[in-house]
Amino acid sequence: MNMKRRAFTASIGLVAGPLLYPRAGKAAGPPQGTANDAQDAPAQDGKQNVAPLADFPPNAVDMHAHIFTQALKFSVGGAGYIPDYDAPIETYLRKIRTHHMTHGVLAQPSFLGKDNSYLLSAVQASADKLRCVVVVDPDVSVADLRGMKAKGACGVRLIFQDGPMPDMGDPVWKQFLRNMRDLDLIIEMWLPADRIAAIAGPMAQSGCRVLIEHFGQADPRQGVSDPGFQSLLRLADSGKVWVGTSAYYRSGPSEKAKSLSMQYYTEFKKTFGLDHIVWGSDWPSTAFESVANYDDSFSFMLQMFPTLQERQAILWETPRKLFNFA
Repeated sequence: MNMKRRAFTASIGLVAGPLLYPRAGKAAGPPQGTANDAQDAPAQDGKQNVAPLADFPPNAVDMHAHIFTQALKFSVGGAGYIPDYDAPIETYLRKIRTHHMTHGVLAQPSFLGKDNSYLLSAVQASADKLRCVVVVDPDVSVADLRGMKAKGACGVRLIFQDGPMPDMGDPVWKQFLRNMRDLDLIIEMWLPADRIAAIAGPMAQSGCRVLIEHFGQADPRQGVSDPGFQSLLRLADSGKVWVGTSAYYRSGPSEKAKSLSMQYYTEFKKTFGLDHIVWGSDWPSTAFESVANYDDSFSFMLQMFPTLQERQAILWETPRKLFNFA
């Protein structure tokens, strides 16, 4: 695996690059053994009968996944990860059904830029079961935000993997935060741990609800001792920050990823509590198709949350409130 990170810069200065420890450049598509995770054959009636799972809640939310097709226009400036396969909404809905999940929250993938049309259309068609987080410029109008919320958007995704840091004192960003707070929309963030205090901290202080993706992206060489990760734990006191335990394989090299993710979750449980932790599959594991699929993510989730109490809280009660599911 090529460990070199590449990134491309979105028009607002946010970096929408591939993830920590990716295969850089254009993807060759999922390899043998995982290709069908995104391109499986449709069920005859579109539904499957799934046997009940012991110690599992009747309702459960997958709070982080992506959908896309090759028919969409990928928005990439410079080099970046680009999938060459389809991960359509129909396949995603089958995936969550067969893994005992009843609801989903879809995140706009970085390579689709700010064209949220496919995402919003999919969510509108399943409004009782799906929500989404969109990608927009910070100067987006309150009317546009309100319109996307009416179509099923529950938040905005900001990506600051690299590149310039936002000036949170800038009037544009101040207005953006006011709009997000007034509309009760979530700010979902994908950024390295060493940027959390400078960016997520002021957002939480403004009164916005903030969700940090992918275990907080600590430096795997430092793990829970990473100063950035420690700064994330301190934000628990704000009551405005939630953590997403999605994509364990992005936590570090493959031989350490699960162990590190378990350690991060243990710290989250002690500091944030179960009412501020959510889980997502990260399907279809973009840039990591060779090492993970929905089965892997689901199995690791069951190991990470071994009790019904944890699963009920993290998979249903917390996301139900956070993402406004009935």
